[in-house]
Formats: sequence, C-alpha cells, structure tokens
Amino acid sequence: MEMESNMKTKYDFLEILRILTNDREAFSVEDRFRIARALSKHTRHGILYREGQMLVDIFSQDESSEVRTLAASLLRHMPNLELDRLARRMADDPCRYVRAAVEKSVEHRKRDVRRLERERKKTQLMQRKLRRLGRKLGEEHFAAVQEIIEHEQDILVGKLVHDLQGVVARIDFLASRMQGDRRDDREFARGAVDEIRANAGHLFGLADDMKSYSRARSTDTRPESVESIVREACDMAMDRAKQLHPDLAEELSITVQYSDCPSLVVARHEMVMALANLLNNALDAVADTQHEGERVVEIVAAPMPRSRTKDVRFIVRDSGVGIHPEMLEGLRVGAVGVTSKRGQGNGFGVAIARRTVEHYRGTFAIDSIDGEGTTITIEMPRKK
Repeated sequence: MEMESNMKTKYDFLEILRILTNDREAFSVEDRFRIARALSKHTRHGILYREGQMLVDIFSQDESSEVRTLAASLLRHMPNLELDRLARRMADDPCRYVRAAVEKSVEHRKRDVRRLERERKKTQLMQRKLRRLGRKLGEEHFAAVQEIIEHEQDILVGKLVHDLQGVVARIDFLASRMQGDRRDDREFARGAVDEIRANAGHLFGLADDMKSYSRARSTDTRPESVESIVREACDMAMDRAKQLHPDLAEELSITVQYSDCPSLVVARHEMVMALANLLNNALDAVADTQHEGERVVEIVAAPMPRSRTKDVRFIVRDSGVGIHPEMLEGLRVGAVGVTSKRGQGNGFGVAIARRTVEHYRGTFAIDSIDGEGTTITIEMPRKK
C-alpha cells in the first residue's frame, strides 16, 4: 500500500491493521509515523475504535521512539484494562519521551476518575439538599416540585429517544439495503455511506450539546471585552454556516452593531459559545427561509442606561423562518429539546445560551413571528 505524505489522505485503518498484523515492517518508519499521527487525528470525541486500539498495541512495540510516543499519547483513549496493560509494558521504555507520554495518558485517565467521583459526591449533596427541602416545604408541596422536575426529565428523555430512534432507524435501513437488493450498486453505496456519516455526525453533535448543557459552570472568570466576545462568536458561526450551507455562502453574513461597552466578568468560552449558538440558529433560520428578500442576521451589543440593574444588552435578530407559537412557548420557559429546524438541530442551542446567561445573573427573552423572524434579547450585569 503506497502511503502519501499529505495528511489529508483517508487511511483505511482496518486494511492497515491487516497488513501490519502479517508484517510489522510492511511500511517504512516514516509511513508508520504518519499512520500513527493520522490515527490520533482520527480519534473523535475520545473514542478509539477496535481497529485503532489494536494499532496502538502494535505501535507501542515499534522500533521508532517517535511512533511509540504517539502510541503512548493515545493510551488515554483505550479501555481501562488495555490502558493498564500497555502502560505497564511501556513504563520502562528506554525513551524518556515515551515514558512521559505514558505518564500523561495515565494522569489524564486519573483526572477522568476524579471528575466522576466529584460528580458522584455532588449528586449525593443534591440528594441531601432535596431531602431538606422536602422537610421544609411539606409533603404536598414537595411532591408538586418533584412532579415538575420529573415532567421536564420526561420531555427531555422522550425527545432524545425520538432523535436516537430516527437516526438509528435510518442507518439500519441504509445498511440493510447495502446488504440486500442494492448489494452491487456502488453508486448507492457511496451515497449511503455519506448519509450514514452525516447521521453519525448528528449523534456526535447531540452528545456534544448534552455535554455542554450538563457541564458545570466555570469558575475561571475575568474581565472580558464585549467586542472581542462578539467578534469571536460571529467568526465561529460564519465558519459553521459556510460548511453547512455552501450554496448560500455568498448570501449569508452577520451585521454587527457595537457601542462601547464595559467589560463583562465571565468565563470567555462560555459567553462566546452562548452567542455562537444563537447566531448558528439565526443563520440556519435565514438559510431555511423561502420568502424573497435579504437574509438578515444581526447582533447588537450596547451599554445599558445607568438606571438599569444590568450593564450590557445583546440583541440577536434574524429575518428567517421564525418559530411556531407552541415551540416559542416552550423556549420561553426554558424547555430543552425544542427546535424549529427542519430535519436538523437538537434543541439544545437556546437552552445552553439561556443557562449560561442566567448563571451570570442575566436575563434572557425571546420573541418570534412564525414566517418572519426571531429576536433574542440578553441583558447582562458587568459581574455576577
């Protein structure tokens, strides 16, 4: 198998595994290094598939210390038993860079374990608080609170199950056609594989959104420039829009209106992601609109009057498809999983943005006219 130096090469790791299993020197040292580096780039969302795990095992015994170092850096993505076995094998490696990479991977896994332990203790603490609340409220009021919580959980779980069933059913249908009556149809197979990958991307996106929504708020806050936060959010949203809507790349843009604002004491990445989520929704909405006219997406950042309790106001508005009144009501009360996107979206974007804003004692309001567009207004204090 001829290897190319261009890292954009799509490697068939299953075929590479078959070749290396029969002959460890089938590829040159340079090619083995490229394969190992591509494998590290191929690892997605911390998942290393079975063929990848077996390649890490092979590369951990490679004659090249550079290849072994890459293998050691991938140990963090291995199952616990495999990580322990390979870490013990590589702990006495003659190359200090390999040993350092092994130690870093092991420490990464230990941090994951400590994080899970913190989450377990946090859950126990919340349970104790809930019991104390029950004693204060009385049985009847406490039962009402539990009913509200369980209702919200049922809505979220039901929405996630619906999404998962839809994606998995489509993947299963395409796979069965590829094994059945379209077995020899290469054109169908190529299209099916592309669709399966797109559906897998949807599932990864859903996992990312769930993780973002449930993640504890950062305590690493500092004064941040409102203008730079807005600019970064716009850049992220436009990069995504050009990938998702290449045919409309020339028509999609974000108009920024900025007035000199005081700095906000926030975790920068949280505020950037909150605004980027809202801008993503706005760009998707104008891309999906059928009515003629300019596709308008605008973000405004301005200082609040001194008489108000908040310091900075953000407005994100679009001329897109708008939101149906029933969905709008769900978004106004903070429901998770509500989306107006046709065939896409997980319904977490607005919920993540609202949760971030409210964490910093800000206010979040959304208004929309079905078929005409949406306006979201955020008011933030300078510091929490």
